[in-house]
Parts: sequence; structure tokens; C-alpha cells
Amino acid sequence: MPKDGYKYGDPFKFKSLKVYSSSEWMANSTKKYRRVFDKAEVSYMRWEFTFYNKLFDEEDWKAKVNIKVFEVKRGKRKEICNLEDNLDIRKDQNEVQVYKSWGVEDKGGFWKRGDYVAEAYIDDKMVGSQKFFIEDVGEVTVKNNPYFDIESIKLFTGSSNAWEQKEKVYLVAF
Repeated sequence: MPKDGYKYGDPFKFKSLKVYSSSEWMANSTKKYRRVFDKAEVSYMRWEFTFYNKLFDEEDWKAKVNIKVFEVKRGKRKEICNLEDNLDIRKDQNEVQVYKSWGVEDKGGFWKRGDYVAEAYIDDKMVGSQKFFIEDVGEVTVKNNPYFDIESIKLFTGSSNAWEQKEKVYLVAF
């Protein structure tokens, strides 16, 4: 924590707590953030916790950061993990990002169907949370989507407001 008497409250401001399961990075170092997953696709759950350094360009400081994850069943919470880091936050860091994960190598081996909540803490103060859900329906593939079946599709041409047309001419061939 910074020096005593910092007059503007906490030296941080919560930005986000994002959930993802794949370690694959996409363009611009982004990830596929979601809140609903299928257990067949999940080996590790991952969290990206970001906060602003309000002492940017002023002074370095230290903080204890935790990401706690709970399974929520019938209003009761069971702690799954408590991932802790002691950070040295430099005055040249405007945003601070913390990456944590929990699970096992085998997909479906640890995370089970259920409702979960991840909570982010700085110096034992909860600063943000994010709910996420694990389903057990089956993984979506190119040949199989267990979430819905398509009964029919009708295609027509038109401008961006063509959906408002009363009489549409549907295509039969491309």
C-alpha cells in the first residue's frame, strides 16, 4: 500500500474481471471472453483481472491481489480456489493486469456443471466479481450443435432494412 495519508481513497480503481477458458490468443492479444462454457471443452478456467493505478506517474506501491472462485448451489457458496499474488506496482503502470487459472489438463476433468462466481480482491477488499456457468450439454462442433436444431432456413436479397418488407421473394438456388 502506498504511504499513509493518501487523500484520494484507494490507490486503485477496478476496471474488469473477465473469464475465458482457452489459452489461445487472438488478434491484438485478446482472448475469447465468455460467461457460459461446456464442461467438455474446459480444462482450465482463466481470469483476467484489470485495475487502474491511481498513483500512476506518482509513486510505486505494493498490493496483495486475490482471485477467489466459488461454486454457488442453492444460495450456498463453496470455495473452489483462492489464487494470491503480491504485486509491486510501478508508477509507470497505468493499468495492472493479473492472469490466473485453475483446473486440470484433461477437459471435463475438474470443472463440473454448475453456477460459479469469481471475485477479485485487492488488500482483502473485494473490488469486483463476475458470474460464469458450466453446462453439460456437449461441445459445439462443425457437425453438431446440441443447443438447437435448425428446422428450416429461408434466404432473400435486399438492403439493410429488407427485413421490414411485407412481400419477400425467397431464393431457391444460388
